[in-house]
Amino acid sequence: MKFPVWAMVFTVLGAALLFRLGFWQLERSAWKASLLESLEKSSSAESLSQPLLKEGQSLNALQEYQSGFIEGTYLLDRSILLGPRLHDKVPGFHLLTPLKAGEAVFVNRGWVPKGYSLPAAGPVPVRVAGLLRTPEAANFSVPANQPEKNLWSRYDLEAFALSRKLEGVLPFVFYLESERFSEQVPFENPSPTALTLRPSLSNNHAAYAVFWFIMGGLLILFYYLRFHNNFSRKP
Repeated sequence: MKFPVWAMVFTVLGAALLFRLGFWQLERSAWKASLLESLEKSSSAESLSQPLLKEGQSLNALQEYQSGFIEGTYLLDRSILLGPRLHDKVPGFHLLTPLKAGEAVFVNRGWVPKGYSLPAAGPVPVRVAGLLRTPEAANFSVPANQPEKNLWSRYDLEAFALSRKLEGVLPFVFYLESERFSEQVPFENPSPTALTLRPSLSNNHAAYAVFWFIMGGLLILFYYLRFHNNFSRKP
């Protein structure tokens, strides 16, 4: 019986790939653990009381999952009603208001009921505290946006910015924890209901790593039982 060269080559390559996947999952597990720790810290009152921007820093320097407060101006008359969105089984919208602080970022200020009218007021000074995140991705059941009718069902920050004549908008959404106006805002009735929209993340990568290591080990075992063991018995 000839030595199964090709079977050995495919087994070695396959096992190497499976073990590499296992080690990659271990790397992902360490990264996810660090991310979860960072998110835990970002939810603390101490983190939210710190300025998100350092002196001289622009919004463009910010990254996802950073938290703190930003001082700027709300462009209330350029807000977006994104929906429908339910809150306590009541239909309504998420209110997205552009915040101008050099560049601009859309702030998810929370939920407003159906029938809410966007305020006609112009720029209003404000301090907002919260968390930067990539906006939620829409699934196939969410209808397409209709900018020409000002109907928005899914996140599309570029389309939002274009419709509201904004430039330099961040590719993240600032999810609001609290806001503080330097003057009264009597024209909003009712006020938005702030939502806790922090990401719910799990870390199952160690289990995935074990799976790939087992698959690699089984591949080597099958090769041994099928080829090597039979070959060694031949006279």
